[in-house]
Formats: sequence, C-alpha cells, structure tokens
Amino acid sequence: MDRFVRCSLGRSVRRIVWLAVTDTDWWRWWWWWWCVVLKRYSQFYDMDTAVRTAFATNFEVLNSMPAAPARQAKLLTDHMDNTFVEQRRVLLENYLSKMIKVEAVVRHPVFLLFLGVKPDS
Repeated sequence: MDRFVRCSLGRSVRRIVWLAVTDTDWWRWWWWWWCVVLKRYSQFYDMDTAVRTAFATNFEVLNSMPAAPARQAKLLTDHMDNTFVEQRRVLLENYLSKMIKVEAVVRHPVFLLFLGVKPDS
C-alpha cells in the first residue's frame, strides 16, 4: 500500500497554526482523490500516543515507529514564528512519511481516522 502524505501550512485568523495533511487515496478510487485534513500539533501528539499505547506489547512495531517531533514550551519558543512553524511542518511531514511505512500502523483505526480515512469494518 503506497500512500503519499504531505503537510502544508495554514493559519487561521485566531493565530492558530494548522497543518494540512494531504493524502492521495488512489488505491480506493479509479482516479486521484485528494483529501485534505486539518490537524494541529496536539492532534499529532495524541494520535502518536494512542498508536503507541495500542502497540505497547508489540515491540517489533514499536521499534519500527519513528519518534514524534518533540514538544516545545510556548514560553520559550514563539509558536507563531515562521521559522519555527516551517521546521515543525518539515518534521511532521517526515514523521508521517515514516509512519506510513509501518504496515501495522497504516492498518490501525486510530491512524486511519487521523488521516481522515474510514477504517474497514
């Protein structure tokens, strides 16, 4: 299952930084279907925690999962700074690209819902 994920930057009027996760879901459709899902960093963090908890006893999967980009204190770092936002975007894009290569993670319902894909029942 090949999936391509790209994060792009978005900002709202309320000074909130959103990352757009673009997923090419071509294996479900006859044409290229672009799905954009808006996520905040905290949602990446929550998804990572949930997936790691689900695979807590499967050390093979845990060892193949990449580390999530580290949190940084808002008191020490301006989270609206363009340089910071771009660095975090690149880190999250790399993180998702590596997570998608882990077969067990790609099939996990929490990860699929995070990407906006309805898990198969």
